[in-house]
Amino acid sequence: SKGKGFSGSIKRHNQSEGPKSHGSRYHRRPGSMGPIKGKIKGKKLPGQMGHQTVTLQNLKINSIDHEQELFLIKGSIPGPRKGFVMIKTAIKTVIKENQDA
Repeated sequence: SKGKGFSGSIKRHNQSEGPKSHGSRYHRRPGSMGPIKGKIKGKKLPGQMGHQTVTLQNLKINSIDHEQELFLIKGSIPGPRKGFVMIKTAIKTVIKENQDA
């Protein structure tokens, strides 16, 4: 997927914002960590957003251009332009659509 850089917990995990006024000191912070010291594994905190490996299955290859070494694939592929794409053979069988319906 496309990398979005370092982002806060509100944008990254869709957490709610704190109160804007009346003496509040947190507006876009993640809030209380609880009574436990140290880092909690899986806690939704600010950090790197995006730039993760995404797997798509059973995309159809329309044609192959051997001269320019290109695959023409039907559908969208996540990630940046000129990004690395790994193509593997299908593990799951393709379910054919019913023509009678």
